[in-house]
Amino acid sequence: MNTIHISKNQCVVVEGTQQLHITVEGCVDLKLHYKNTQNIELFIEVLPHAVLNVLHFYETALINEIQQYNIGQSSEVKIAYAHLNDIEGTQNIDIKLVGEHSKVEIASGIIASNTLDITMNVEHHAKHSYANMEHYAVVSDNAKFKLYAVGKICEKMSGSQAHQTTRVLTMAKNHHCEVTPVLIIDENDVAASHANSIGQPDDLQLYYLQSRGLTIQQALNLIANGYLEPMLLLLENTTLFEPLKLIIEQRN
Repeated sequence: MNTIHISKNQCVVVEGTQQLHITVEGCVDLKLHYKNTQNIELFIEVLPHAVLNVLHFYETALINEIQQYNIGQSSEVKIAYAHLNDIEGTQNIDIKLVGEHSKVEIASGIIASNTLDITMNVEHHAKHSYANMEHYAVVSDNAKFKLYAVGKICEKMSGSQAHQTTRVLTMAKNHHCEVTPVLIIDENDVAASHANSIGQPDDLQLYYLQSRGLTIQQALNLIANGYLEPMLLLLENTTLFEPLKLIIEQRN
């Protein structure tokens, strides 16, 4: 297993078959750039009092990933997942809040045009911990997309909050989309919520965009890019924001 200690802004290329252990301290903007991957095992340990902004950018055709975060006391973490390419595979993601007053905000922007299966578990193992995960997916024709999202507050972890939102836009009728939001609450003195929606582009919105001179494909791309905006805005005021914004704009 390769081990990397990070205390300043950095880009790490993840490729091939790899086991990677990353420890983070201080205030860090981190880009994880996935290229030509096969089997990836990634463990990220966020040390106490760290501030981490991280972008998982998938520029690969295949992904089979096991990923785990451990977030320490009083650390604040923002995690953006950018699946913008024709990617196929599975991801199992475990995010554990192990220190009191730890905080994680998660936003994923997903363009699903193949077969993609994502399981994400966010578990509270410390009091007064906070988690909010938001998933925004655009599912194309003939795609198969599954998302299983779990927020769990363990027993005696009082004062904790677990929230999640999922929005899926389906672009055609020939697709399979399965979204399962789960909350597991083993403590009374907590706050938790979830919201979930699946729908198609609004006909009036498409008509308006076409009346402004856009083709139907340009209009659909513009609407799809709007679904990626929450993932982008999570990284606002970081060094990761502008490069990602340019990549999204170039999709039109």
